[in-house]
Amino acid sequence: MNTDVRIVEQWAGHYNDCSDGKDHDKIWSAAYTNSAVYMAAWGRRGIARLQHQEIPGVGMRKYNAMISEKIAKGYKAIPFDDKRYGVPSFDPTFKPAAVALSIALMQATRSTDKLVSMLLSNNGWGITERVEGDRRLLVRSGKQAQVYSAKNGKMTLVEDGIMGFNALGCDYTLEYVKTPDNRTVITDVHSFGGYDIRTCDYKTRLGILESNLIAAKLITKAGPFSDPTQPISLLTPVESGHDWQTLVAQAKQTGKSGVVLHALDAAYTEGESPFLHELVF
Repeated sequence: MNTDVRIVEQWAGHYNDCSDGKDHDKIWSAAYTNSAVYMAAWGRRGIARLQHQEIPGVGMRKYNAMISEKIAKGYKAIPFDDKRYGVPSFDPTFKPAAVALSIALMQATRSTDKLVSMLLSNNGWGITERVEGDRRLLVRSGKQAQVYSAKNGKMTLVEDGIMGFNALGCDYTLEYVKTPDNRTVITDVHSFGGYDIRTCDYKTRLGILESNLIAAKLITKAGPFSDPTQPISLLTPVESGHDWQTLVAQAKQTGKSGVVLHALDAAYTEGESPFLHELVF
């Protein structure tokens, strides 16, 4: 690839709905460049050579429209360069913009406050409150549901006090914090509807969960701060471009323990990650 031309975004999906008795084990991927070229590749999973397409001049518009179309058809986001799917990256050196920026800034500054300011002055980042409490997973598979606590290990739903999630009507794995005042603050989702969505970007994962929690009447809205009057809250980020200093001041005034910065286009990552930064008060 010409060094002056670079990938701005790329996405890959997998479709394997066998409900009609046919095998639809298909993969599809797309990208667009800073020169407005749209690129796509597709074929059956496991084949050595995919079909390719390039269309100049349509860039992001075509890219976003095609991803929306594929998701509506049932395609699920998958990682590039994964042997399970065999979808090569359009550029092996590509990193999502927010991730690349985070890595560069981490190397350039040791000041957490300065890092927060620099990240939120760029697109691709969001901010939520930092929640104190016991970090837990709620896993439902079929009719069985189980809680896993960082402090207490395996727990029953009754021991946790978490109820009502059967209203979601599907299998899921939710990540949440049980606060000292016994509220459930959901911070992420690993799987939903039987699909592992950790390879989806953070913003997409939270969007999927938010719409389903509202439809199930488990919450009425989501936001960057949990609601102390509600038993269940979902944290969703306020994105770059907003006045982060005002948000931090609000978090301090309301007794929050800190704030968390999230790379909106990053997949889920276990442990320490350049995609997430905490500012502890």
